[in-house]
Amino acid sequence: VGPSFAVTLPPAIGSWTWVNQNGATADTTNGFLSLNSPLTSGDNFNLLVITAPATPYTKTAMINCIFISGCGIVFRQSSDGKFVFFGFGDNSGATALYVIKYASPTAVSAVYVSANQHAIFTPGFWLRIADNGTNRICSYSLDGIHFATFHTVGRTDFLTADQVGITVNANSTSYPSMMNVLSWQ
Repeated sequence: VGPSFAVTLPPAIGSWTWVNQNGATADTTNGFLSLNSPLTSGDNFNLLVITAPATPYTKTAMINCIFISGCGIVFRQSSDGKFVFFGFGDNSGATALYVIKYASPTAVSAVYVSANQHAIFTPGFWLRIADNGTNRICSYSLDGIHFATFHTVGRTDFLTADQVGITVNANSTSYPSMMNVLSWQ
């Protein structure tokens, strides 16, 4: 017997709305949510979103992913499609943790912050987004209990989120990106 993590299974597929599905697939066959991207060149984020709760709120996801051009969680503004991505992506062959502004699923606007992560040895990684009514906050954890703040910005900087969600970025003509959401709370 080893350590265990308290998880909250993600909502069923019918609870989410696709944004730029573009051939991506999702299922909850084994309880967790599996999101798989098609092959494509250039940024092409496939998003599953739900309505953001009233502020203040916190959304925490335990994810794992492979062949990532980008996988993580998002704040999204539905009126114009802008979103803020918090998650992992490729940075010249190393995995980086990012917070990035996107004007659309295919158009980056600017990077808020990035940090290369040369070694992440965990079966799942916890990402948390929060809106406390003043700021949007992105945090990470290895155990889902102890979180470190990675980035904070005013809640209306670039967008005012009315949706939150998960995403995977295809951006590969060789290997599809795959992401599992093992917990969403």
